[in-house]
Amino acid sequence: PKLSVQTSIGYVPRENAANPAEQGATWAAAAANWMDVLHSGITTKGTGYEEVTKQPGVNYRRMVTSSGFRSWDASLSLDPQFGGRNAVSLWPSSKKAGVTFKPRDITMTLRSYVYSPTMGWKVDVVNATANFTSANYFRHRLQAGANGVNGDADDVMAGVQDLALPTTSFLYGGLMAGTGAFGSGDNAQKLLNVVNYHESNHTVLFLTVSIPFDDNGVPEVMQTSTVFLPVGFQSAPVDADEPSPPLELQVSTGLALFGALGNMPATNSLYVAEESTDLQNWSSASYPDFGKGVTVGYPVDFSKPRSYFRVRSLIPFTPSAGAAAHATPRSAGRKPVDDSVAP
Repeated sequence: PKLSVQTSIGYVPRENAANPAEQGATWAAAAANWMDVLHSGITTKGTGYEEVTKQPGVNYRRMVTSSGFRSWDASLSLDPQFGGRNAVSLWPSSKKAGVTFKPRDITMTLRSYVYSPTMGWKVDVVNATANFTSANYFRHRLQAGANGVNGDADDVMAGVQDLALPTTSFLYGGLMAGTGAFGSGDNAQKLLNVVNYHESNHTVLFLTVSIPFDDNGVPEVMQTSTVFLPVGFQSAPVDADEPSPPLELQVSTGLALFGALGNMPATNSLYVAEESTDLQNWSSASYPDFGKGVTVGYPVDFSKPRSYFRVRSLIPFTPSAGAAAHATPRSAGRKPVDDSVAP
């Protein structure tokens, strides 16, 4: 591949630059620890509220925030903390000589999706986008170290932190995914309302990234995506007992549609269309779309000598028995408000 894109998920205390009085007292220390974890490749660093750890998936209790009262881990707290956010990081790096990119050209979007047995997957409250116009403590322009390999612990800070300059390695601490306490009951119940909401709806986080880059003078764009499943969920085929009809490709004026008679074969999965010119390197060619009743369509560049297309299921899983048994939110018909940021 010409570019490698590493993503990780962890958690940090709440940041609130607009209102420092409701920012976690350990935000700065935890954020620095998180950047060290990402750069060094270790799993965890720090103790207490300053501890950060790479997680196997979305941690619902660590993405609950509060305003006007102190909290941590979806519970009331006497310490100056106001909940936390899940941090979804990004580390693109060049894997081919002569390939560079400008961090300011990268677009990174994080959205949440929830599952309904009747409607399938649908976009939910989290919707955060990062564009890297300026450098800061959470955005590091790097370059290969002594081993000459980009994108590993040997990388060193570039002498100039100008995100408009070409680079071969860029480390971003991540979009912060959080949802605020809400609903009826006292403050303790409002915190639990958020956890119950996410558990009942099987919330997942979906990351999409677009990286324009230069390959020895030839401009290209890499698009990639990652789904972060909740901790406690297990991967499993969707509709495993039912044979899936073959996918059909219909090409009309500049548009490709995938599906069986215009539909995806499974009713409760999330799909993305991908394109390749060599059957080895694939790039996303559409935003995610949902199961039966919805088609995946995107423009096709017919000037290319050849193109191959496929549709990949992004969320082929069912909830584990433990995760499926959680209670329904007390505040029926309501949902938490997005409290995500892009530091």
